[in-house]
Amino acid sequence: MQAKYLILAVVVAAAIGATLHFRSSDQAPAESGEALNSPTPAPQSAAGAPTPAPVKPALAQSQLQAPVAPTKPPQPKLTPEQLAALEAQQEEQDLREATDLIHSTETDKRVEGAEQLGAFQNPQAEAELVQAVTHDPEATVREAAAQSLASFSPASADTWKALVAAIEDRNPDVQAAAESSVEALLLEFDEIPASLDWVKKSVKKLSSSKKVSADTREALKGLLEQWEDAAVSQ
Repeated sequence: MQAKYLILAVVVAAAIGATLHFRSSDQAPAESGEALNSPTPAPQSAAGAPTPAPVKPALAQSQLQAPVAPTKPPQPKLTPEQLAALEAQQEEQDLREATDLIHSTETDKRVEGAEQLGAFQNPQAEAELVQAVTHDPEATVREAAAQSLASFSPASADTWKALVAAIEDRNPDVQAAAESSVEALLLEFDEIPASLDWVKKSVKKLSSSKKVSADTREALKGLLEQWEDAAVSQ
């Protein structure tokens, strides 16, 4: 009888153990799923308080809107009279600067001044060049002045005299420059005026002068031939 109760107790204990094992295995996945779905705890500071999430800095105003370049106020339109006055003022200043150069103590600057003065159809500029080709001690300055005088047409009587005299300059380069300018000025005329007959006589005399270089003498002879051909065609 005792053996019967003992067997029954073992069977009941086994059934209870199986039931408990089944319940424990059924609850474990649920607990693990809850662990997976649970939110990650927010980071905490050393004091245990949650650390706030970083905030992105707001864009600067210059980044939000491109700078607009300032517009220049419209320039007033000048009248033709105002433009002419400005040009005359600028020419006067340039002439003054060129005149200062030709009076410089430095040779290179006087050469520069002589070259610049040739750009002005101005009696003052022409007079400065006449003085330079006649009296400057440096041949390079006299040569530059002689070349620049070719741009003054009609030339003044003083220019003609200075150029004819410069054909007998002691420097052959000055002679050549003077002859070239005389030729250029004469070519401006369709018919050589009677007032320049003395130039033709001077050229004829200089074409055989021993004071003139051989090259310049040949150039003068060629000028005389052109002069005579022009007279025949007329």
